[in-house]
Amino acid sequence: MNQERDIRVGRGRSFDILLKGQTSLCEFVVLSMVLIISAEVICRQIFGVSLQITYEVAGYLMAALTFFGLGISLHGGGLFRVEFVYMWIPSRGRLVLQLVYDLVSLVFTLILDYQLFRQVISSYNRGYVEATILATPLYIPQLVMPIGVTLMIIVLLAEIRNDLRALFPCRIHAEERR
Repeated sequence: MNQERDIRVGRGRSFDILLKGQTSLCEFVVLSMVLIISAEVICRQIFGVSLQITYEVAGYLMAALTFFGLGISLHGGGLFRVEFVYMWIPSRGRLVLQLVYDLVSLVFTLILDYQLFRQVISSYNRGYVEATILATPLYIPQLVMPIGVTLMIIVLLAEIRNDLRALFPCRIHAEERR
């Protein structure tokens, strides 16, 4: 299934840069998690003390990894797809079904993004902080959620564009040549 999505239409340089940036960001987050957890293990085993912040920071990083990875997973065909239905549908039907999935997903994702931004603004305005040693203002880790979902919306829009190009290749390509 992934091959079909990739074969359809070129994505464009800026889109590739966006996906590469998201991938690099996810790699950085994983590396940061490994380093903070390793530091905790070393501190406990060698010095007999805890950093006291590892669990909290690792949790924030896991949330960041999850939300920043949404667009990458979507582009790779890992979201919004029902494989057992796809294998029984002819090629053109799959394209139509994928377009419908992408459009419905876009609507729900836009609503989710709006609500996530409201949550971040509410936490910021109310001055909420985490009840831990770091006393992290909650809007900071919450901010990764709407940013990640917004990045996924950009990928969804590109996928919808590709769906339309695959369904109506002559009309769209003729308009681009003008």
